[in-house]
Amino acid sequence: ALQSLHYFIIAQELDFRTVLQVIRNKLVQWQNVEDLIRLDDLVLEALVILLGDGHIISQEKDADMVLPSHIMNAVNVLIELGLFLTSEEEEEDAKLSSKSQQRILSSIYKSLSCYSTFYLGIDADAIRSSVAAFKGRGEGEEKEEIKESAEVIRYKSLKTLVMNGLTRNNLFPIIDDGDENEENN
Repeated sequence: ALQSLHYFIIAQELDFRTVLQVIRNKLVQWQNVEDLIRLDDLVLEALVILLGDGHIISQEKDADMVLPSHIMNAVNVLIELGLFLTSEEEEEDAKLSSKSQQRILSSIYKSLSCYSTFYLGIDADAIRSSVAAFKGRGEGEEKEEIKESAEVIRYKSLKTLVMNGLTRNNLFPIIDDGDENEENN
């Protein structure tokens, strides 16, 4: 059913916001990662794919455009779920099999890759100015806390998610070519 909704959104037959409201009312509080983890593996994977469909709403961006809250929530959930699945906490709980985790993480990465930097909540200028302020502090200066903008925090979350995924080899399983060569000889 979720895959059908996904294709209806892609075909622009259904509105992304409306579909999210129906899912919240009939299936699960999709903004809550703890509730999502309790879902069946295949349902969770389909929901993750569907959460990536928010980019279809508007391909063009106006200078005055405000990020819609339902898209911001969808991106937040994808990032939080990805961070949870790549954390050591999830390894200890291990509700999901490693193969299911790998599929869901792959779907999270694919869904996030559909969104532009605007929809991801990343502003390059804000990140540059924050990095410049951080680098501009001298070694002898007192280290006072620099307030990070929402864009910088989002950037760091995405960076952590990607690095955790690569570190755990969730996306790129190691293939041992040595066994193949021995069989062929």
